[in-house]
Amino acid sequence: MRCLRIVGSVAAACAIALGGAVLNAPVHAAPQELCPLVKAACKCAQISLCTAHQNSEYVFLAEITGAPRPGKAADRVAYPVSVLQTLKSFDNATADVTTVETWENTAMCGDIFRPGRVYLIFGTGENGDSISTNQCSGNEDATDVETRKNLLKRLHDCPEGTGRPSEN
Repeated sequence: MRCLRIVGSVAAACAIALGGAVLNAPVHAAPQELCPLVKAACKCAQISLCTAHQNSEYVFLAEITGAPRPGKAADRVAYPVSVLQTLKSFDNATADVTTVETWENTAMCGDIFRPGRVYLIFGTGENGDSISTNQCSGNEDATDVETRKNLLKRLHDCPEGTGRPSEN
């Protein structure tokens, strides 16, 4: 049995899997048998917004301004962003952020962002123009204004010491 390195999207991985095995699935397995295994590769513990905030170095609202392009490291993609509001940062470092990096596919816990949409992003990284995030970070689609207000209220209501955003 041979295994294939998963590249690109889950759909691409399933198409590639026709010629081999993915995640130790038998070579003779049909694509529909392989695809659930690919999707199951990333498992995240469910975390609250407060915990996501506490675990992150950077928290901000950002609009995705374009399609992903290759990231700084192999197997990474970088989404161009426009930061709309910073909720947690070091010395307002998110003012310089122009990209959000994640793994290139969901099987590796990469997050998928859609251009033109606004997200509440939880990330890590060094000061600079790029922040790293993934599916397990707690990112939320905040395009809808009411959803955005609700997310910000929930963050503000976090108990002290559990990730409540500092007052500006």
